[in-house]
Amino acid sequence: MFAAEDSGHYTSPVMQNSWETVSSERHFANAHLEVVTDHVRTPARSLPRAWTVVHRKAAVIIAPMTRDGKIVLIHQERIPIRTAIWEMPSGQIDGPARETPGQVALRELREEAGYELAKNGELIALGEYFYLTWLHR
Repeated sequence: MFAAEDSGHYTSPVMQNSWETVSSERHFANAHLEVVTDHVRTPARSLPRAWTVVHRKAAVIIAPMTRDGKIVLIHQERIPIRTAIWEMPSGQIDGPARETPGQVALRELREEAGYELAKNGELIALGEYFYLTWLHR
């Protein structure tokens, strides 16, 4: 199983025409992220509001289940929190240009957890998600 984020900016279909980016200033960018300050007019505010946003690449997270119904977790060191934690395999969609979210999920499952999809296994897309609403993709 996996959930994947689309690349690009998120806009709500209902409110999309009510939001206006007046200006945007880039502070930092590298191969993994971009930090910008957007000045945005929202449906609730006629004056633009400044908001600093971190844009990340699209990513997948996999909830692999064994034949006996156990979820596979990996133990990963996370430098920002200075500890190792248990989590599901995941990774950015940053491989070959035509690599699908499903292909990325299977690659990450193999690379991070050492597992393969069973011969009769099923890869089920769970949908899109925001892992941190303030950390924008």
